[in-house]
Amino acid sequence: MTPRTILTFALVLELTAVTISDHPASGVATLLLTLLAAGYAWSCWAFPFRPCPSCKGSGRHVSSGLFRGVQLCKRCKATGLKLRRGRAIYNALHRHRTRTRRNR
Repeated sequence: MTPRTILTFALVLELTAVTISDHPASGVATLLLTLLAAGYAWSCWAFPFRPCPSCKGSGRHVSSGLFRGVQLCKRCKATGLKLRRGRAIYNALHRHRTRTRRNR
């Protein structure tokens, strides 16, 4: 570590300590936001799919026409599931990271 890096870390710690001690509600808000983000990340890992909003998870829907036939859902390709946005973002970041790394 260079002296500049150590100085930067010390400054960040000092500013953080001053900010949290001056405003205790900001520390609680930071903790709650961190817990909320961690909970959403865990739920995206544990349950990567959500019900399709078009067919409501059934994979098919009744068409609106004269004969009202049952059609397969085009939005989810008849699976009834859609990938959650958080999981899609994670997958994109993971693909980017693995494709741009150098071979070591």
